[in-house]
Amino acid sequence: MMLRIIAYHFFKRPNFSRIESLALAIEQMQANFHIDDIVMAGDFNVVLDPNDTTSTMNKPRAEARLRTLVFDIDVIDVD
Repeated sequence: MMLRIIAYHFFKRPNFSRIESLALAIEQMQANFHIDDIVMAGDFNVVLDPNDTTSTMNKPRAEARLRTLVFDIDVIDVD
């Protein structure tokens, strides 16, 4: 089974709790279903790599939580 996550409207204003909610939902799906692949797509409006932006606007807690989520579910950031 493939888990497809499309995030757009949910992340127009990203924050730690929204990303945490996403992480918990993924964890529940993984507990209830055999998931072979996970594809996440969309604009999460946070920066995983500080070298990818020149903006001074950041959300350090949300960015850190998304980085952890990306690592935990073994997905990659594609430019």
